[in-house]
Amino acid sequence: MKKLFVLLMAAVMLLSVCAFAEEAVEEAAPLETTDPQEVAEAVAEQDVLNFDITMDQIPEGYDMIIDEAGGLKYAVFTSEAEGSAKYIASVGYSSYMKGFTLNAELTDEQMAEAVAGLTESYNNAEVTMVETTHGTKALFIDEHDTESDYSELVTIYDGYIINIFYYKDTELTAEDDALALQILSDLWVK
Repeated sequence: MKKLFVLLMAAVMLLSVCAFAEEAVEEAAPLETTDPQEVAEAVAEQDVLNFDITMDQIPEGYDMIIDEAGGLKYAVFTSEAEGSAKYIASVGYSSYMKGFTLNAELTDEQMAEAVAGLTESYNNAEVTMVETTHGTKALFIDEHDTESDYSELVTIYDGYIINIFYYKDTELTAEDDALALQILSDLWVK
């Protein structure tokens, strides 16, 4: 029962990122201009998932599967080792967040909006700011729930929302948190 709840929460988290990313991919509309600059901007807006997720190195003992669904590209990291956490890295685009990055100066209001949107499906989340080994700032969202244990790391870069959601059947440890931060540090969107 607990495992089913955790899987449902993983699906809810992915859907909340989809909702927050406001329908990342839409049908390509016919262009009503021939101006090269306007055409380039329109194509860039319509092709926001035209990238690959790559890793400096996959965590030892883990396999990585990359897929695309619901306007997101995602990578799932699983291990056969008993007691290991499952990690889901997803990348989606939000035109609302275009021009925003967590490494830039955000107003208190912009940061509050981002945190509210990212934590709306949580019951008792604690949010802190962390940094990857490359200096990228990310929000660490830790759910304090008695039914299951899951957390996530989220960073925003020029409209792209990069999310590492992770969980396991038992309590998450500091090592699980460190591995999530390492995955975010080693993950590249190209």
